[in-house]
Amino acid sequence: MTRQYFIVAFLLLVMISLPVFANPYNNQFTIEKNSINKTLSKSFPVEKSYQGVTAIFSEPAIDINALDKTIKLNVVITSVEGDGSLNAKGVLVGQIEYNDFDNTLELVKPKLDKFKILTDTLSDNTKVLKAIKQTLGNTLPDIVLYELKNLQYGRQVTDPVEVDVEVNQLILRW
Repeated sequence: MTRQYFIVAFLLLVMISLPVFANPYNNQFTIEKNSINKTLSKSFPVEKSYQGVTAIFSEPAIDINALDKTIKLNVVITSVEGDGSLNAKGVLVGQIEYNDFDNTLELVKPKLDKFKILTDTLSDNTKVLKAIKQTLGNTLPDIVLYELKNLQYGRQVTDPVEVDVEVNQLILRW
């Protein structure tokens, strides 16, 4: 009789503890690199002025690094002055966060991490280069990577619990 109570108690303990050891996520949603780039193309080009110099950020392309769990946003930066222009490749870095108000996945507080001049036909590029260099490390407005507005993943609330960086994709888990 005590053995039966012991077995029943043991089985109850196992059943109660199963949710603790089970996968805590009920659902997941994968966002491919191509889908993120399509969303980005809707909100670019972006024009920013800094110290009298206007720069146009265009041709966004997401770079997803699964090894160090980061993303970078490659952009082309163009500044036109008179008859000349300067074109550069730039890399924006920031944190991936879910914006529950807009129901979007965003690159928050993006910063220009580095840039490389591609072409330069300006007669004097000092002013433009100074403005670009001074934006290094300064934050830009948040950038929408993906809109989750139409995603009702079997739940009323769509706030992901985790955003995981994988090879060429982001995985949202609830």
